[in-house]
Amino acid sequence: QHDGVEFIYILEGEMVYRHGSHVYAMGPGDSLYFDADAPLGPEELNQLPIRFLSFIVDPVRAREIISGIGLQRIDSAKILKG
Repeated sequence: QHDGVEFIYILEGEMVYRHGSHVYAMGPGDSLYFDADAPLGPEELNQLPIRFLSFIVDPVRAREIISGIGLQRIDSAKILKG
């Protein structure tokens, strides 16, 4: 659990990932995008090895970047299956 938003993309392996009271079965090509203000992290490691990318953006820094290059903020939460 931390400030900001997080994006996770599974490269290899399978796991169950927890975000708050929800769990998501994930495999290669799956991704999660969420506010990181709830308990989170791998719950079950089902097929090893597991490799995934995790991008965490601090909300204050994100606002500075977005305003600096003239982008609009998009409020959304998405779970994408590969």
